[in-house]
Amino acid sequence: MIDFNGRLSLEDRAHNLVSLSIPEKPVSNPVLQLLDSGNLVVRDDGGGYLWQSFDYPGDTLLPGMKIGWDYKTGLNRIMTSWKDNGDPSSGDFTLGLDTPALPQLVLERSSIKQSRWGPWDGIRFSGTLALEKTNPVFHPVFTTNSDGVHFTYDMVDGSVLLRFVVTQLGKVQFLTWKNCTQEWIPMVTLNKDSCEGYGSCGPYGICYVSEPNCQCLKGFEANSSGDWNGISDWTDGCKRNFDLKCEGDGFVKFEGLKLPDNGTLWASQDSNECERNCLLECNCMAYTHLDVYGNGSSVCVVWFNELFDMRSFPRGGDNLYIRMARAELDSIALAKMEKNQTLISLILTSTATGIAFLGFLIAWCRFKIKCVSRQ
Repeated sequence: MIDFNGRLSLEDRAHNLVSLSIPEKPVSNPVLQLLDSGNLVVRDDGGGYLWQSFDYPGDTLLPGMKIGWDYKTGLNRIMTSWKDNGDPSSGDFTLGLDTPALPQLVLERSSIKQSRWGPWDGIRFSGTLALEKTNPVFHPVFTTNSDGVHFTYDMVDGSVLLRFVVTQLGKVQFLTWKNCTQEWIPMVTLNKDSCEGYGSCGPYGICYVSEPNCQCLKGFEANSSGDWNGISDWTDGCKRNFDLKCEGDGFVKFEGLKLPDNGTLWASQDSNECERNCLLECNCMAYTHLDVYGNGSSVCVVWFNELFDMRSFPRGGDNLYIRMARAELDSIALAKMEKNQTLISLILTSTATGIAFLGFLIAWCRFKIKCVSRQ
């Protein structure tokens, strides 16, 4: 119900009133209206919105609704799951954008991270193809500017009824309506495989959908004793083969990765400055370049201390430059040299074999020609 002051309230079964909005200024003629978009608004007749339901998402995000940070109002819009199918009060799971400086989608349960997608790399959230701009049904929209940082989506196919939800079991899904069965069914699920669990492979571990799920980065070995093939808990992660010395360290490029958590934005540095300044900081473990603002201009992102929550992502993954000790760099260079030497030896051996065979073939042909001539 709405009173003459523009105050919107809900009444429960016990006839208790719960206020949803209290206007900050006097209202002459308040109007409560449900828009075609699904947005329930309180407005002053002839004026702007005094309150809108789109500012307070529940478990559902409709096209045009936003989650994220509004710098002007200080509002951080997040999604919250229902307690159960019949109880819309707040459940255990929330979904929102992490720190505004380097936004990523984060699913939490009772304030503990469960899954993470990001950061935004100008095309998608790092580590998922579910929110690509090439989707034929919906178009994800990520915006960062002076007004705030927001995630939403627009419909490409207007004939499809779609909603983005966080279920009471913690599934993050796009649901589409099927007329034939009169039900909502999943079209896209973000946290659909074992690698979506937060930090499942521990520090410096890489998660793979195939078995075994976890492997160490090259240059690292398992912290736990024994073979990772025989265990189901990899959260101890990995340790370096050679300890860092700071002086003499360098970087090794890794491709096709979901970027680790807890990155720091160094926005004013170009690619050369990014590498050089990260190298000067002894606890700077990695860096990369991302088009965080979606304007075609990459910025420097660095990671301090351990690298956590990564996964293999061959199609659509990002590059990450990871700090390595000089001894590891020398080992990599030696292995590369030996590989090249082996390749050269194979080429020379193959060439020599080919020449010998060709010589034999020529001699044999000459012999056959002489035999034919004598006859």
